[in-house]
Amino acid sequence: DVGFHYELFSTYSGKDFNPGIGFVQRDDYTSVGAMIGDGWLSPEASPIQKHILSLRSSGYVRNSYSSPESFSIGPGYDVALKNNYSFGFGFKYNYEQVFEIYELSDEAVVPVNIYRYPSVSGYLITSVSKPVYVTLITESGGYYDGNLVSVTLNPLWSVSSSLEVSGYYQYNRAVFRGRNQLYLAHIARLKCLFMYSTKLSLSAFVQYNSAENGMVSNIRFRYNPREGNDFYIVYNEGSNTRLDRDLPAMPVLPRLDYRAVLLKYTYTFAL
Repeated sequence: DVGFHYELFSTYSGKDFNPGIGFVQRDDYTSVGAMIGDGWLSPEASPIQKHILSLRSSGYVRNSYSSPESFSIGPGYDVALKNNYSFGFGFKYNYEQVFEIYELSDEAVVPVNIYRYPSVSGYLITSVSKPVYVTLITESGGYYDGNLVSVTLNPLWSVSSSLEVSGYYQYNRAVFRGRNQLYLAHIARLKCLFMYSTKLSLSAFVQYNSAENGMVSNIRFRYNPREGNDFYIVYNEGSNTRLDRDLPAMPVLPRLDYRAVLLKYTYTFAL
């Protein structure tokens, strides 16, 4: 990142594309983006290792409408310290065209319209060379026709060479005063990873989402007898934390939403 650098990217997704795993949240789109930046080292006596100034932009076009769906552009400033801490902040101008009503929750929706708004963000990462380090991310500013405040806290603890524990908490509060609506969501997550060896591992994951009034749990056992061969035992469970949320239209929800045990074996053929 020292010196002048740049990045260009483009992605296309058809309307019948199904991401399956969920890493891609959109479909039927074409995206383009770019980043240019310049970084420089600080003098030897300075506690700062390097500075980076950048300008980032990205845009999405909905293929079915041949019309822009979202666009953002703005500058950013990042700093890396010699004690392995890092921080930065940025400003963005956002454009969003909502083609269909966007339901944030039962209490808040975003109407069909075109929205333009600014936002600012910042982050702090403590020393990643320590057994415990924390990532803090904040964002505030406009959000469609309202205002948003978002705070994310992500601590990670390397207990030993075999055990890693991480947490995650995100607070989102969006206020739409013109429509007298409020979106408030808390997301909490805990994950543990135990590596008995490179061939045998066990991970556990639990997440709570107040906006969806639900909790999901996942336990995964992985055995890798040899390179290219993996055997998994996976347990998934989802539960409802507010059973009366659909009353009176629907009956009281069950505490357990779903439960599944999956077995998976993969084998890689060498041709």
